[in-house]
Amino acid sequence: MIVADSAAAYKEQYTALAQKSRNIEPLAVTLVIGTLYDDINYGGGSKIFTGSANSGANCGGTTFTFHDLSTVGWSNRASAMKPSSGCNMTIWENVGNTGAQNGSKANIAWLGALSDKGKSLSWKP
Repeated sequence: MIVADSAAAYKEQYTALAQKSRNIEPLAVTLVIGTLYDDINYGGGSKIFTGSANSGANCGGTTFTFHDLSTVGWSNRASAMKPSSGCNMTIWENVGNTGAQNGSKANIAWLGALSDKGKSLSWKP
């Protein structure tokens, strides 16, 4: 609310407030960026991964990494994965996003040679 003694003071306060509203940063949103599954064809247990971005479109325009799946009990466990929020999701053979990889923006019902061998993940727009 603006309280002013004159029209000029009101205009000055209004202009300052309007300028601040144009400079507000967008609120961060939490995105589901992908899900891992114990078994092929998305069966068994699952682990959902989320990330924070300024937008919900195309992976939020953000690159995400998860360097060590053992910290959440998923090292050498996943057999299938579903990327979300327009992310290209990649599972890596080694901790630190190195070694053999398998990734896509599409669901992968079986990780092939990396089934039960992935140790890290990354997501890109």
